[in-house]
Amino acid sequence: MTTAARDELIRIFPQWFISAAEHHDYVPGQVMKFSPGRWFFPDFSFHDDHTDYVVMLFVDVDALVDELLAHEPGSFHFYGINLKLPSRWSEMKEKHIQDCLWWALDHWFYYFSSQVGFNTDIQKFKRGQVPGDLRTACYFDTFSNPENPNVQFAGEI
Repeated sequence: MTTAARDELIRIFPQWFISAAEHHDYVPGQVMKFSPGRWFFPDFSFHDDHTDYVVMLFVDVDALVDELLAHEPGSFHFYGINLKLPSRWSEMKEKHIQDCLWWALDHWFYYFSSQVGFNTDIQKFKRGQVPGDLRTACYFDTFSNPENPNVQFAGEI
């Protein structure tokens, strides 16, 4: 792990996070920063399959950057795409580092809406279709399992 790669990932993270969210038609809303590396989006929203969702999203930037640096560059991206990146972070140029973060965020957001929708449907079924608060809370602290973005419900946090 190199300090230069970490510094660049931390520097570019806010821009890339918002860009990746908007690329997938999410509306991040206002952010509350508990620290430079821990953010809370109380009204992160999107429209999917004729349904509007509002999600409380917690983002642990430090944990995400640490995970990226703990894996080979380009580990978190859509399968089948050859990024042709150097094999070590210390060999990466600024543009390569930014690409690694972009592909990881893009991949995570790709699965986010379907996972939230699925879990909301399950929660509705468990409640027997009784109206109530079905807001979801998500803790984004890992890229390792993008198919399950640590989705929880407000009553379970």
